[in-house]
Amino acid sequence: MDLRKTRYKIQLTVSLLLFWIYLPAFVTYLLSKNKYYIDDDIQAYRTNLNISMLNNLIALLFLLHTNAYFRTIFYHRIGIIKSQLI
Repeated sequence: MDLRKTRYKIQLTVSLLLFWIYLPAFVTYLLSKNKYYIDDDIQAYRTNLNISMLNNLIALLFLLHTNAYFRTIFYHRIGIIKSQLI
């Protein structure tokens, strides 16, 4: 098996086990007025990382957990006050 696929599977498993850490981010995402921009960001990463089989919420969880650059963009998209609350 490819090492990259194995690493992604492990990262996804850990992300799913720690989903409760990201519950405030999920709520903020669902209520955000910039949700469509965040969806576009998720879609771009899904294409580049070849994780297209994941739905948006699981891909969001995976990206928040594993990608610091995406996390920064996410906090920028939701706004400074909401990101401070998270």
